[in-house]
Amino acid sequence: MLKEKTKVIWAVDAAARDKGTLRSAAKGIFAWAKAGNFDIEPIHVYVSPGADYIAGPIPDLIEGLRKEGQKDLDSVLKQIKIPGVRPLKVVTEDSFAIRDGAKHLVNYAKKVGAEMIVVSSHGRKGLKRWLIGSFAETLSLYSDVPLYIVHPHWKKDPTVKKILFPTDFSDASGKAFHKLLNFASLQNAKVTLFNKVGGMAFPAFDLGLPAYYATYANVIKEELADNQEKAKHWIALGKSRGVQVNVLFDRSHKVSVVEAILKASEKMGGMIAMVSQTGNLYSILLGSTTRQVIRQSKQPVWIIHPNEKRETKHQSRETVSELVLI
Repeated sequence: MLKEKTKVIWAVDAAARDKGTLRSAAKGIFAWAKAGNFDIEPIHVYVSPGADYIAGPIPDLIEGLRKEGQKDLDSVLKQIKIPGVRPLKVVTEDSFAIRDGAKHLVNYAKKVGAEMIVVSSHGRKGLKRWLIGSFAETLSLYSDVPLYIVHPHWKKDPTVKKILFPTDFSDASGKAFHKLLNFASLQNAKVTLFNKVGGMAFPAFDLGLPAYYATYANVIKEELADNQEKAKHWIALGKSRGVQVNVLFDRSHKVSVVEAILKASEKMGGMIAMVSQTGNLYSILLGSTTRQVIRQSKQPVWIIHPNEKRETKHQSRETVSELVLI
């Protein structure tokens, strides 16, 4: 039990009047909030539209938005009882851009010493996503405060007792893993390391090119042996911290990294913890693996920033902040 409260910002879209999305986020929060002492502040960022951009937001409009949002929040919290939730607060940002609203929320979270931001994706696809954008994805690009992203359409209630951690066993992933173990220990959770051997789908198999197949097969064999050795050390580290760690290697050559991660997470259940960026050409061209998982996952997603250096007022404690989940 934590002696001091951990500050958490709950990003709420009060204007949407979407109780389903609120309920999903509340379920996600409830899954881990039982393990600690949390001070949860729901925040709606009002991005001024139209004439408001020049004249500034109208106080009556802001208060009306807050009241309606609080009404929806109260309705959800009657069903899902989460301790430590404050009244809804509306903060304003004079801009048309989603990114400015996201930056405003991050700055507010830093100002109040928040150690995590909870946000729900809306599950938009296709043209609607392109036109409206994703506040959750935008936060993942700009936030150096830990993020916990939930999907509005769970197939079943979330749990944090099982954590899938996709990894390439790089140094950055190793830093994130060290921090993830703190959370897993606190929640008494099991961690499964997931490694997609080869990194991406390989078309030479389908094209029937034996020379490419032989070269690729040798590369895969060497990569697998190297990663198996690294996994042994990571499993031993988890054991020393009191966390059960397993490893799952995916050797399929016909599915992408994202498809493999989603398939594994749906089978295992629980949540996904991911490093914020991969940095390879495949991710640059098609969008980062992490962003693709955010869009498609039906499980809650932690996004881990391995190089986050922000200091918090509770940095000396073993809290959720030590995950450094962006």
